[in-house]
Amino acid sequence: MKRCYFLSDLHLETQYANFPYHLFESNTKDWLFIVGDTFTYLDKSIDCYYDFVLMLAYSFEKVFIVLGNHDYYGYTLRGGLNKLKFNLKKLKNVIVLDHTTQFQEQDIAIFGDTLWSNIPSQAESWIEGFGDFAQIKGTYASNLTVYETNDWNTDARKSLQLFLKSPAKTKIVLTHFPPFYINCGYPDSLSNYYFGNSGLEWEIDDFPDYWIYGHIHNQLCYHQMGCNFLTNPRGYGTEGKDLLLNYIEV
Repeated sequence: MKRCYFLSDLHLETQYANFPYHLFESNTKDWLFIVGDTFTYLDKSIDCYYDFVLMLAYSFEKVFIVLGNHDYYGYTLRGGLNKLKFNLKKLKNVIVLDHTTQFQEQDIAIFGDTLWSNIPSQAESWIEGFGDFAQIKGTYASNLTVYETNDWNTDARKSLQLFLKSPAKTKIVLTHFPPFYINCGYPDSLSNYYFGNSGLEWEIDDFPDYWIYGHIHNQLCYHQMGCNFLTNPRGYGTEGKDLLLNYIEV
């Protein structure tokens, strides 16, 4: 039995000094999942982040990392991902996941990706007004565009469907963006399209055993379509004052 802890939205860029480090006592037989929005490349939080990950690498048997939207700030999507992989490559028990990589050990298989929201055309200009699209560099333009995030979303969904055909006994999916529009906070606004994904329930025949995600700063735990969906965000300010190191056992 493997115990797997999970967290998201730690936002070290705003609150590194008062982070509850006592949560990370030595758990050298356990795994840790961090599913995005931990730092930015725009400030000194990236240096704090490397120290933070080094501490985690000594505390856990394995650490799995998925990037969130904030984690790309200052770079292109590919550039930010490659930089993080390069800088952490000496930590052999730290695994940075994206839709081009998967992890499997014995009967446990893990898929991880940012899984950007798929944005419809009617919301494109509205969503591109979000700060993320000014802070992240574009591959085809000076700034990130919905065209590019939708392209990444398409690739991730294709890879996810292939992963879910794995014969592994236990399948775990880690994404930053939510798989559905649940408790998004913007039910009557175009902003809602940036806080979930549409159509996955029709695309996926066999959901994983666990799907852990972030982006929304709400504690959620629900079961549908044979899958356990879980969040455990810290968020900003006092949002995470009662943060616990939640876990699953597989």
